[in-house]
Amino acid sequence: MPLQQLVEYFNDRIERERLSSFRPFKLIDNRVFGWFGPLHVSSQLNGIHDMRKPEKMLGYSAICQVFNLEQEIFNTNELDQLLKHQPADLGQSESVIQFDRLTRTVHMLNYLPYSHEADLLFLDVDPRHILGVKSDHGAYFEEIINRCGLATHQVVITLSVHGVYSRFYQTLLKGLSNYQQRGYKIAIKLEQAGIEKLSLDFIARTGANFVGLSASGLDRIRPEIIQHKVALLQSTSRQVDAKHYVFNCDEYPINNPLFNHFDYWQNNQAVGSDYQNTRVLKRCS
Repeated sequence: MPLQQLVEYFNDRIERERLSSFRPFKLIDNRVFGWFGPLHVSSQLNGIHDMRKPEKMLGYSAICQVFNLEQEIFNTNELDQLLKHQPADLGQSESVIQFDRLTRTVHMLNYLPYSHEADLLFLDVDPRHILGVKSDHGAYFEEIINRCGLATHQVVITLSVHGVYSRFYQTLLKGLSNYQQRGYKIAIKLEQAGIEKLSLDFIARTGANFVGLSASGLDRIRPEIIQHKVALLQSTSRQVDAKHYVFNCDEYPINNPLFNHFDYWQNNQAVGSDYQNTRVLKRCS
């Protein structure tokens, strides 16, 4: 189905679900945008490459780009504050769920033109979404995936592990298990500070397909400390036969001995058009 028809289909679906005439999705210059209150959302697609054959693609990671009508770009903390209040008639957990669903639809639609290049789409999921949905995780999004002509096994549900959510790990495990039962793949992402016993136990219990480590700030850590942490991470991942990838890389990391045994790396360079193109953003306003 052509992209414009899919955009109209999902707009019709939102109208029926919310009993409203609001149509949040727009196709502008071959890129899909979504509206959430005063925010508009689009996708940055970053390639995930084979570490030893960088021309070989594993998939794309979809990174959410959020702008307001003044074309300001929001960071994660600023966005969290907005989600507490937008839309005004929704509670915080419901607001996160609705925002997550909208962004995932936008990402899926923006991935379609590139789906022939790589089989997998990595999608970040807010832990609050998993905690807020009581059952049947992934059912709503599965309908979107199928309508786009793809299957759940081509989507990698990606969860960033933070200590603040450690007391909710059991509930998160149940939610991830629901995704897995529907055929989704699972990736767990960590910063180096997150490599600790609780998070390693969590990875082992998820049976994750992929484990990602951020390269950000690793050069500021004593080599023996980070080497020990990476060894622990790899040992845990081997228990579930998970593949490793490194993200937040500004350049090809093959020459960094820390990543000798990593399978993939995520390129910071976005594919397609300039994702901060002022002309496109003005047309969205």
